[in-house]
Amino acid sequence: MEVEAINVADAAVGDRVQIAIESKTLLSAAFLLYVLPIVAMAIGAALGDDWGPKMGYDATLTSIVLGMGAFVAAFCIVRWYANRKASGNAYRPRITRIVEHAARAADTPSSPKCPYPA
Repeated sequence: MEVEAINVADAAVGDRVQIAIESKTLLSAAFLLYVLPIVAMAIGAALGDDWGPKMGYDATLTSIVLGMGAFVAAFCIVRWYANRKASGNAYRPRITRIVEHAARAADTPSSPKCPYPA
């Protein structure tokens, strides 16, 4: 698996490493991605159910429209927030230690040489 992480352990390409992410960061990201859109949808549906009859529309239809609209709006907000945070290091995992070093150049067989002189 490939993950972009902050290299505090001075690992090289090909090394097997252990990565870590703070619990607070993981929980806030999970909340933003999973809970916020569902809460927004429920609030939108409740508002649609209340406001629909007051505006002369069917309560079920306005509930569905406002619920889905709030759901999509919440996902757009989450995407905007994630893109803004992606430029920083707040949500990036960190390489905490090197589990296994990659094979060194001396340990690997050399590539075949070209039989024709340059």
